Amino acid sequence: MTSATTASSPADAIRLFFEAFSESNAAVRRDKLYGAIAPEFQFQSGSQSVDGREETLTYLEQHVQAYPNTAMYVSRGLDQHHLSATYSWTHSYPNNGTKIAEGRDTATFQDDGPKLKSITRFTSPLPDQTFNSRYVTATNTGLQYFVIDEGTGAAGTVMLLHGWPDTSYMWRYQIPALKAAGFRVLVPDMRGRGRSQIPANVADFSVVKMVGDVTGILDALGIAKAHLVGHDWGAAIAWLTASLAPTRVNKLVVLSVGHPATKSQPGFEQLQMQWYQYLVQFPGTSEAIFTQNNFYLLKTLLENNGDIAHYVQEMSDPAKLTAGFNYYRATFPITGVLSPAPNLPRISADTLGIWSTGDKYLPEVRMVNSQQFVDGEWKYVRVEKTSHWIPLEQPALTNQLILTWLLP
Repeated sequence: MTSATTASSPADAIRLFFEAFSESNAAVRRDKLYGAIAPEFQFQSGSQSVDGREETLTYLEQHVQAYPNTAMYVSRGLDQHHLSATYSWTHSYPNNGTKIAEGRDTATFQDDGPKLKSITRFTSPLPDQTFNSRYVTATNTGLQYFVIDEGTGAAGTVMLLHGWPDTSYMWRYQIPALKAAGFRVLVPDMRGRGRSQIPANVADFSVVKMVGDVTGILDALGIAKAHLVGHDWGAAIAWLTASLAPTRVNKLVVLSVGHPATKSQPGFEQLQMQWYQYLVQFPGTSEAIFTQNNFYLLKTLLENNGDIAHYVQEMSDPAKLTAGFNYYRATFPITGVLSPAPNLPRISADTLGIWSTGDKYLPEVRMVNSQQFVDGEWKYVRVEKTSHWIPLEQPALTNQLILTWLLP
């Protein structure tokens, strides 16, 4: 394939590359990309690595829908004498200027021409944002929760549920986008996490009891029904809430974790994936092992994905460290490794399932098989070359998928 549009300078190549990402017409998009990049082009962004122009085209086709409402800005131009250059970019919504991601790229160019030979991308966390928040005492559990509470609710209410070892901080890229779309956005620190109350007993961390966290917070705020978006443990809680309290759930978005009934007797691959769940089962011993050598095991387990510094800060509090392990001790005791899947009421809510190919802890088959337990509309999205932390690594894509699913 040849291109009718060819870069005349490094700056022109970068312009065409960004235009390709925001172009809705597939033919024009391919033409601009061919004009911008060399056949041996390599793209590296965190855990994502794409080699070759054709692979890049395929990648772009899969991800371009993340950017229809996003503007990209190059902070400074380049001239044709540079064989490499660093430039910065910002993704923001044009209608209100809300930033959803920012970073910097290092670009190299062909020695004998201006086309892009490689781009290495570094995505930076947005500056800490201060969100409106409150402490809410759930009417049914009596526990006190820290809850971020943003937006007017003109488009309805969305509750974002995090997992382990995260807190409400994980959803910082999604809150502004959902608020800008008119939603009231509720983001609790789940029980025992962040600034929420820590129950005294291991049994209090049963995932079934956490359904009461969701309904109790909604009751305390006078909200009858909400969309639920959950990741990791938050996804498990969202599934169970939609099953056990269906009248409280509008639509459902679950990331990484499939329906609880997809559990089966684990094979070798699944046992490898869940090794850490067994390591945290020994009170006192597990805590001592995880904190050794500046949380070496935790960092190794996560492969430096997620918010490592935030996790270490949280887990430096012994009570919070134990609370996190109690999620697994209460719901996945080692004696239950071979227990059968639970028998649960079917899901009536329209459900979007999202799983990523770089997830080292949860198999794709469980998300795919979740469709069997959903009576509402079902859609599955497979995100390529992204770790378990989809909302952090793919904020624009995550926002686009959530908004498209929830908005009429």
